[in-house]
Amino acid sequence: MPPMRPHRQPSARTILFATLVSAAALVTAAFFTAPTAPTAPRLAHAQSPPPTRYLDLAFDRVTRTNDIVYGTAVDKPTGRPVDLKLDIYEPAGDTVPARPVFVFLFGGGFTSGTKELEPRVYCEQMARRGYVAVAISYRLNQGDIARDGIPAAVADARQAVRWLRSNAATYRLDTDRIVIGGSSAGAITSLFLAYTDVARPAGGGADDAPAAGSDVALVMDLWGGLYNQVNDLEAGEPPLAIVHGTADNIVAFSEATKLRDRAEAVGVPFAYHPLEGKGHAPYMPVELMATLAPFFVEQLWPDGAEPTATTQVPSATHVPTATRTASATEQVRFSVLLPLLRRD
Repeated sequence: MPPMRPHRQPSARTILFATLVSAAALVTAAFFTAPTAPTAPRLAHAQSPPPTRYLDLAFDRVTRTNDIVYGTAVDKPTGRPVDLKLDIYEPAGDTVPARPVFVFLFGGGFTSGTKELEPRVYCEQMARRGYVAVAISYRLNQGDIARDGIPAAVADARQAVRWLRSNAATYRLDTDRIVIGGSSAGAITSLFLAYTDVARPAGGGADDAPAAGSDVALVMDLWGGLYNQVNDLEAGEPPLAIVHGTADNIVAFSEATKLRDRAEAVGVPFAYHPLEGKGHAPYMPVELMATLAPFFVEQLWPDGAEPTATTQVPSATHVPTATRTASATEQVRFSVLLPLLRRD
């Protein structure tokens, strides 16, 4: 084993050189190192504002009660009484003591359609906004559409509104804020209920008492019309939301412009939404309810009282947009109906 070399202490010259090198390194770092960006202050986690009831989808879930009998009527072809039924959609977990009501009537040329299909998504959308939504059945295939079909549908819808008023306490309904509307034949029915005396009892009857009558607070017209009775729309009557495809070849787009012009002439508040290039009955409930919700709030709460915000955050929901094309048989039905409705 080779002898260990004796440990030598660094000389004063070596220590001085090392000190000078370290100092030079510090000076270089101070002058030539890129400056460090200042650290941004930590911000509190940003949260979206809570959804606003009646405007936004403030509820995650909806409960539905099916096939409640709201009245009876005679089926004209058979002469037999039939039960008239409705489905009620409510926001799950809601505790508000009196909720506005949204009634939807399906379309189908007064000969087809059901309360279970077309109305479902419309009613779910409005129930998630905090309304009590209602889809009703009404009599179909009652004979001549202008003479029998429309009056039967309107009479049934009036029964439904009266039933809602008489059962307001059970379902916690605000009967001062009933919206009625529908698609195509359902829209026509809603318009005739609100603005004409069709199927109103002679002398007023039950409709003499507002608390038990069939009057409504707002009408939603999706591609319907009042035809030759458009001038029945008078000052002081319910506000009107009009949605209609400009390329509609079943219920002409001119029916929408006639309603708009009449409402403007008599001072009835209205919202007017022409759907450029759309035909009859485009199925787009999610988009339409989001578009119309602010108008509903503005008209149902005209004193400016703001709807309350809720702390419940809704889950994301997406319903694809589809387009419903009127069938050939439905086109024939309306081609027969329109000349009758246009008669003076």
